[in-house]
Amino acid sequence: MGRWRAKVEHLTTEGSDQAILDLHQSCDVTGIDMPFGWPEPFVDFVSENPSTDPKEWSDEWKKKLRFRRTDLAVHEITGFWPLSVSSDRIAIPAMRCRGLLTGMNVTERSGDGRVFEVYPAAALWRWGLIHRGYKGKKGREIFGRLVDNLFKLCPWLEIDSAAREILTEKDDAFDALICTLVARGAALGLTVRPGPEDLE
Repeated sequence: MGRWRAKVEHLTTEGSDQAILDLHQSCDVTGIDMPFGWPEPFVDFVSENPSTDPKEWSDEWKKKLRFRRTDLAVHEITGFWPLSVSSDRIAIPAMRCRGLLTGMNVTERSGDGRVFEVYPAAALWRWGLIHRGYKGKKGREIFGRLVDNLFKLCPWLEIDSAAREILTEKDDAFDALICTLVARGAALGLTVRPGPEDLE
């Protein structure tokens, strides 16, 4: 095991907002797989009377409406695009995330050193694991291999049989575990974090 050791204490996919906030209070760090906000040009765009001049509708401008600096950084590192919080179904969970962040007293979109926005697919890619195609019924075979490969990569990760059964049955539980590992890594300074040029 060396210097690494982690134990899964609690794993569920049935979490109300209050249950999540209660767990957050008992943890050192929290990872949330959801955008912490919307692109600033998009916020300005929907809150003002925008120009309809076609010159404004360049590909670059549309990209700024769709993607945040965080999304651009993920794309620079991984080569793939996260779901756009301003133009995809992820907008509804992002609204829930905003409520959770308020309940956690997080006012900075970059997090507060205790709450981190995490991206499981990017983490899996960085770790050399399957990062696409493992969701839902169509991905069952791929998902089984992915879970096995995670435990081969992390032999120091302890998990009881009940939690492992949930993990192998529900890809959301798997993503929650990845979020936890990434949040712990962020707390230890082992992840890509926003640089000074990104914080504003």
